[in-house]
Amino acid sequence: MPRHAELDETSFQRRHTYVTVVSDLERGCVLHVADDRDQAALDECWTRLTAEQRAGVEAVAMDMWEPYVRSTQAHLPGAEVRRQEHRARMKDRAQRIWRREGLKVPAKQTPGGRLWLHDGRTLRLLTLMDEYTPECLAIRVARRLGSHEVLETVADVMLWPGIPEPMRSDHGPELIANALRTWLATPGTRALYITPGSPWENGYCESFNGTLRDDCVNGDIFYSLREAQIVIERWRV
Repeated sequence: MPRHAELDETSFQRRHTYVTVVSDLERGCVLHVADDRDQAALDECWTRLTAEQRAGVEAVAMDMWEPYVRSTQAHLPGAEVRRQEHRARMKDRAQRIWRREGLKVPAKQTPGGRLWLHDGRTLRLLTLMDEYTPECLAIRVARRLGSHEVLETVADVMLWPGIPEPMRSDHGPELIANALRTWLATPGTRALYITPGSPWENGYCESFNGTLRDDCVNGDIFYSLREAQIVIERWRV
């Protein structure tokens, strides 16, 4: 258990269902995710710890949400409850420690790259980038990614920034499917494909995927699909 922890409540993607997230600020990883943002959600995390582990927590940063304050004071009476203004300073220190300990691995992944769950099963990630800004518009995390899932993600993104003229990608089977190409042609979007074996032709996305893996994926152990989706979406925004 960390000496410095952080509590946060966040809504999952565009749904207004809140979850409680407990993070280790020194290691830069998520320790626990629980449904809802009430006191019981945080109690579930603290009660999993031994008395010795609870005694080792020196400070907990939060936005002073009253259920979190009550739960923390009840289970961690020796820990200092800090407002989240301390977060930036503690996070900077955590990132220095994280890099010093060699947790940053420069492996790069394509938009259809895979990551492993704690139970050994794989997950796939689809990233959508705006080449002009450049901004990550969406990250789809799933056990399987087919043309239907790609279509859903692209359609969702088009509702906000608008319809792109071209969409550039590699030659993944889910990206070259006729159904997807036909659908893209309807609003006037051209499907562009990079030369096989030439990832530098999709430089913005390749660079972002490397940063995603170095700064997020390699620093966490995901115990479920839902946890991976929440953690990666929080990192994206």
